[in-house]
Amino acid sequence: MPGSKSSTLYNVLVGLNIFFVLTILLLTLYVLISKSSTSIFTVNIQLFSNKWSPENGVYGLLTPLLGSLLVSTLAIPIVLIFSIPLVIAIVEYARGPLSRILDVIVDLTAGLPTIIFAYIGLAFLSNRLKYWVEEPLNRLLNFIPLFSCKPLTGQNIGTAALILAISTVPFTTALIREAYKMIPHSMVEALYSVGLYKEEVAYMKISMIKTAIVSAILFSTSRVLTETTIVSLLAGNQFVISSCIFTPMITIPSLIVNNFGYSTIYPLLDSVLFTSALILYAISLALNFAGLYLNKRLEVIAGG
Repeated sequence: MPGSKSSTLYNVLVGLNIFFVLTILLLTLYVLISKSSTSIFTVNIQLFSNKWSPENGVYGLLTPLLGSLLVSTLAIPIVLIFSIPLVIAIVEYARGPLSRILDVIVDLTAGLPTIIFAYIGLAFLSNRLKYWVEEPLNRLLNFIPLFSCKPLTGQNIGTAALILAISTVPFTTALIREAYKMIPHSMVEALYSVGLYKEEVAYMKISMIKTAIVSAILFSTSRVLTETTIVSLLAGNQFVISSCIFTPMITIPSLIVNNFGYSTIYPLLDSVLFTSALILYAISLALNFAGLYLNKRLEVIAGG
């Protein structure tokens, strides 16, 4: 029967796609583990020290790991501050063509190459942020550890976090917007029927999609952690651990980019870089799986 043939073909294509995705996932994991095993068993616990000197065979990954975590911790709150109000503005206050235009702008911006944001940040924003934002913050709030050091250059972990946040806002906005639009119209009408104002309804709707917001945070954190171009150009790439956001620091992606060209010169460097990639891969996979799990929960709740 034609119906059964099309159903069989569909099942075969779905099975092939699943097999293809799993194969890529497992092959990537195999390559990372096999290439990093040498440094894991040779360098051992010293991989998690804060010292880095390939000339002396010292490969500590603690500094870039903390740099990656710090830049993500700084960027994600900024992303949320702008993403949630933007969703409310697009869905609740923009009407007709304006709403559709804003939707298209958000979707297009979410897909822009990050090199665009990185180059604008490097060529235009970094020095201006140093003189107009970072130095005044240091003068006024130097008693706070985050702002305690004087910014020597516009390329530091704070600048990188800000540009990362700007590049991630459209992505996070798109994720939250889709969940926001999934709220049944009957529930929205019920909120208005009890006399709530539009801003109160928006607040209630945001509270209904907390799971989706957490999921969006996880996906966005994974995106920020693995971003390479922005941090390579703007974070400063210095092996320094500091609580001050005006300090040039290095992250795992920028470590890989800046040192891969020397991997044939220094013993174990190639394997150490694969180890750092494996750490990033594991963290990113965990965040993405958690985000997908929360998305599935949201779909079940929305489906009743």
